[in-house]
Amino acid sequence: MLMCPGCKSEYVSGVKVCPECGLELINVDLVVCDNCEEEIDSNFKYCLHCGFILKKSKSEISDECENHPGKNAIGICVICGKPVCAECAKISNKRIFCEKDEHLQIYGDYVLIKTFSTEYEAQMIKSLIEMAGIECVLFSQKDHVFFSNIGDTAIVNLMVPKEYANKAFKLIDELNKTKGDDLNYDETK
Repeated sequence: MLMCPGCKSEYVSGVKVCPECGLELINVDLVVCDNCEEEIDSNFKYCLHCGFILKKSKSEISDECENHPGKNAIGICVICGKPVCAECAKISNKRIFCEKDEHLQIYGDYVLIKTFSTEYEAQMIKSLIEMAGIECVLFSQKDHVFFSNIGDTAIVNLMVPKEYANKAFKLIDELNKTKGDDLNYDETK
């Protein structure tokens, strides 16, 4: 099958260049993941959707668990790509995660980056992350009928697509380290 390496669109034979990306198409041999049943390039060792090792993969190299050297990994964390063994792996919705709790909090293809108790805080951080070119979604569990800033009815979740999770986590860390006095802005504008 012919596929664009950029947008991952599939094409029939005879087409040589992706009309969307302008990239030259590549020939891809697909296999089906035994765990999640998604199609994956047979050259990949791990399923990009669930993190498990592909049994039909062409790769013969076995990775070791990052936490337990000497133990073979059963897969990789679908968020950070860290190899994990059966002892370290946290499996949720047929996907592998590492020991970081925030990696487990994934909704579809979105990752929970941060929770807030107020919508205006969430909206400010969302704006800053979007200025860095990362799409964000706010999911509010806030009950708008009864005012409450405690409990599950007050939570506002900020989520980003999983491929941008590491970049978003770094941005949040940088924001937490920055003091208000360190922010550079021009008051004359």
